[in-house]
Amino acid sequence: MQDVLEPFKTNYCTKNKGRILTWLPIMGQCIMRANFKQVRISMFKRVSGVLHV
Repeated sequence: MQDVLEPFKTNYCTKNKGRILTWLPIMGQCIMRANFKQVRISMFKRVSGVLHV
């Protein structure tokens, strides 16, 4: 999981400056939360060895 997480975080943060990224692996799911000013968006994706974005 970490081998997928770090490149994704690096790529996301370079393209989306000023946005907060939270990545929480919980029970086979990953929750990505990105704050866009006053709006919080959550995306829920199942991860089974491959990152689905």
